[in-house]
Amino acid sequence: MHYSPEISLHIVAGALGLSLGVMPMFARKGGRIHKLIGRLFVICASVVMLSAIIAIICNDKSNFTSLSRITLTSSYVLWSAFRALKLKATGPQRLDVLASLCAFMLSLPLYFQSAAHSSVPVALSNFTLYWLWTVLAYDISRHWWKSSRSPKLAQIEHGIKMIAVYFAMLSAGAGNVLSSFRPWSIVLPNAIGMITMTGIALYYAHLHRQEARQQDP
Repeated sequence: MHYSPEISLHIVAGALGLSLGVMPMFARKGGRIHKLIGRLFVICASVVMLSAIIAIICNDKSNFTSLSRITLTSSYVLWSAFRALKLKATGPQRLDVLASLCAFMLSLPLYFQSAAHSSVPVALSNFTLYWLWTVLAYDISRHWWKSSRSPKLAQIEHGIKMIAVYFAMLSAGAGNVLSSFRPWSIVLPNAIGMITMTGIALYYAHLHRQEARQQDP
């Protein structure tokens, strides 16, 4: 089977990224392996997003709306996850405000453009934008409480967003490889990702409450 250069690059970077992305989840946070493999994953994911944009524009007009929604959301969440650790000491900068506004403005025409029935379920395509807006609302809200933002929260935010990117890539890959099992091959990885992110958030919220109780006199 012949693939165009951007599709071939997309497949190779995606497969490599999915292989590498598991390691930082279980490696010691902030350790050498975590940082090294994490950077490689970010590079692979960035190549996946860029090649997806080229492929959508050049080849996939029938799935343009659905795939554009997914690519925009994944690209912004990847950017936001990458920036989270850089901002743990300073809080959001003008560049982050600009990125959030750009993502929101790009999402509006995609929202008002009907998503045709395609390889991506319409409900998942719509949910993708709702997830993007949720992340945008959180990111923009950081400007009003950045003075009380703890470095630990930045680390949790970074981890949850990176997991979101990983499972978005896994969902896209499974949907293509296991095309005969759609829509479940697309929906299930997303569902597992949401459960994982929710579990991590609840776990750290529980730890925070325990630490608060221990500090109370």
